[in-house]
Amino acid sequence: MALGPRRSQLGLSVSVAEALDPGHWRRTYAYGLPAGRDPEDPAWKKQADSVFKGFPDDIIQSHLRAAVSEAEIKIGMSLGIEIVKGDEVDSNLRPGVDYDRTMRRLPYTRSAADQRFYRIDIPDNVISVSRVRAYMWRQLAWEFNQETGDDPGAIRIERHNPGSIHIMPLTFTGTLLMPGGGYGFFWQVLGKHTWVPDVWSVDYIAGPMHHGQPGKIPAILAHWVGCRAGILLLSIAGLGQSKGLTSASISMDGVSKSIGLQASAIYGINSALENALKEAEKRINWTDLRRHFRGISMRVW
Repeated sequence: MALGPRRSQLGLSVSVAEALDPGHWRRTYAYGLPAGRDPEDPAWKKQADSVFKGFPDDIIQSHLRAAVSEAEIKIGMSLGIEIVKGDEVDSNLRPGVDYDRTMRRLPYTRSAADQRFYRIDIPDNVISVSRVRAYMWRQLAWEFNQETGDDPGAIRIERHNPGSIHIMPLTFTGTLLMPGGGYGFFWQVLGKHTWVPDVWSVDYIAGPMHHGQPGKIPAILAHWVGCRAGILLLSIAGLGQSKGLTSASISMDGVSKSIGLQASAIYGINSALENALKEAEKRINWTDLRRHFRGISMRVW
């Protein structure tokens, strides 16, 4: 029985890199449009791309970045992949090279350990978790490492958006709190408190995930980015083509001449496409999209 194309083949999940690609934007949103450069300009003649000629990549990408930044604010999360390290960061790691940012340690709660198998709620959308450590009075007391530890499968992700993980150790010898009994120092300290700050240090990778594909966003969001950036880009290109003029007429019999300037006009050369992009960007439902990425978060303390 023919089932048709699989969802992964439909192209409905788009990488953020594609949304920021000037060449993709030219082909998709400015096909066949000139940019108003002088045809005698050598840069025009050497331009290999056949659409939106003469418009520099860095200018297009700057507007695309601004649109992605606006989308991040509307959604409430980063649209780029981030390597996050919890305090304390290993001394051999370099910021901006080995990791992107740090995150403060999260609190320990008795209920999260006692009833929900050491549940830790992370504020970001989590793709994967590499290490979890517990600190007590700034001293490392306990660690699970997915790659080098003795119990590599102990860290389990319950929800990716926002992150919710569990510590599921194979043995109780390394746990902070044992059901029905205590374990040395930690029972004396943590067993008497329902909430302790500055305990959990989590190393993880955060970022967007669409239908299980890390680093991907819905095609409609990438479309919004292209439309949002295109409105101003097309206006700039139109001004470059017209040199500020919108209309000119000459009457031979009356020997009269009239010129319309862009500054006093509502519509420019590319106004029809600009209006089409404005209508297209209105189609996105930010409430639904935010729920898709962030989910409905519940915190129990």
